[in-house]
Amino acid sequence: MLKKWTQTNKQWFAPDSRLSKAQWSQLIIDGCVQGKIIGGIPFIEEDHIAGNIILDQTPANDSLDLLG
Repeated sequence: MLKKWTQTNKQWFAPDSRLSKAQWSQLIIDGCVQGKIIGGIPFIEEDHIAGNIILDQTPANDSLDLLG
């Protein structure tokens, strides 16, 4: 479920560690966080936040390399 970046901040982050609008937007653009930017407003995929510990790097390819 997509949530506005301010709602995600309030639910998942302490007041002194919340990300800015620009930071959320960049994480979405870089593919680090699943979400959409609609009309300049970042919306974050809540399930992605709930299921990941590290958000500052591009997700690794989690498919098995059966030939390697």
